[in-house]
Amino acid sequence: MTEIILSHANMRVPRYTSYPPATAFGASPDETRYRNWLSDLDPALAAAIYIHVPFCREGINNIMCVMRADLGQIIQKHGFHKSVLDKEIIACRKYESDGLVAVNGRQLRIYEQGRPALRSIASCFEAYLDPEKSRHALAV
Repeated sequence: MTEIILSHANMRVPRYTSYPPATAFGASPDETRYRNWLSDLDPALAAAIYIHVPFCREGINNIMCVMRADLGQIIQKHGFHKSVLDKEIIACRKYESDGLVAVNGRQLRIYEQGRPALRSIASCFEAYLDPEKSRHALAV
């Protein structure tokens, strides 16, 4: 099993950090606050914009915290078409073939031996992730 985990450990995944940090956001948008945050950034530095979709956060949180996610329920709750995460579910299949996760329709369950690969599994739901680029931290 160690060899399987190590095969996924060299994958580059996001660190789940942001600026401003998630704790700075409120329930409703505040244009003035956002403009102030953006004006604090150095325009000479490169930046990425990530638009957050609620079901991705909920799915990633469930995977990272409780090692399972009912993606069908999450998609339905947020009013999206049932096929919206098909590509991501297919991406999780590589972990299933390694015995780290069970994929049953739209339900994911991470086995205990898959715990060290949680960040890699959750990264299947990061639409902006380019595993070929090394701008992310190592998974393990």
